[in-house]
Amino acid sequence: MYITHYCSSISPAFKRITQYSSNDRIYIANELAKIKGSALQRFKDFEWYYDRRIKTEKWLYKSAIELNCVPTVNSPWYFVLGESDMLKQGFGINSQAYQLNLDIIDSQHITFTIGDSIAVYYSKSINNTIYNKDTIEYLFSHCNEKINYLFSKLSPKHRYIEAQLWDKKYLCTATSL
Repeated sequence: MYITHYCSSISPAFKRITQYSSNDRIYIANELAKIKGSALQRFKDFEWYYDRRIKTEKWLYKSAIELNCVPTVNSPWYFVLGESDMLKQGFGINSQAYQLNLDIIDSQHITFTIGDSIAVYYSKSINNTIYNKDTIEYLFSHCNEKINYLFSKLSPKHRYIEAQLWDKKYLCTATSL
């Protein structure tokens, strides 16, 4: 299995909006909002999105610790399990994609949500749950009905398994698609 990171053509690979200064974040958000792509629409109301992103990342970090993960950062890098044509198109024309082999990632450095993490965190119809590597591999291989049930509670644009990578040491092994 592998995980895939998508980004727009104007974004450096593996940069996170939360790592920039306030002025840089606003500038980057304004530039991303100009690109046509469903995944970039969140930047049109950046203050609303950024507030939700920060609250979600605090929940993800706390939950990762509770799963015995060992985050080396407070803000993870985001991937999708496998690939997603919807996300590839959602990051605009000439979007970029990078893959990592899931087998090389230590289970202490990765977590997953069934669905987009912000959508999961703010959902009123499903539990705020993150999963460790072993559990998500089991669910993916043996419990598609559970995954499909959780997907049915989310907007179609949030129906993918999101991976949160908590250590940058794996990024150097990424393959560009």
